[in-house]
Amino acid sequence: MRGRMSDAKSYAAPQVLDEVMIGGTVGEVVESRHASYKIGDHVVGMFGWQEYGMSSGEGL
Repeated sequence: MRGRMSDAKSYAAPQVLDEVMIGGTVGEVVESRHASYKIGDHVVGMFGWQEYGMSSGEGL
C-alpha cells in the first residue's frame, strides 16, 4: 500500500485522503438476509480496510 500513499509514480491508483484504504478483506458475517450466507460464515471480498462492510452477496 506504500505505493498508493506516496506521490511517487506507481502502477497503483493513489489512495484518496479520508477514504477507506483499498484492499482485500477477510470477514465474518454478523448480520444477513441472504440465503447463501448465515451469521458466523467467513467471507473474502473487496471491502477495503475497515471494521464493517455491506454486500448484496455478489463478489464474496
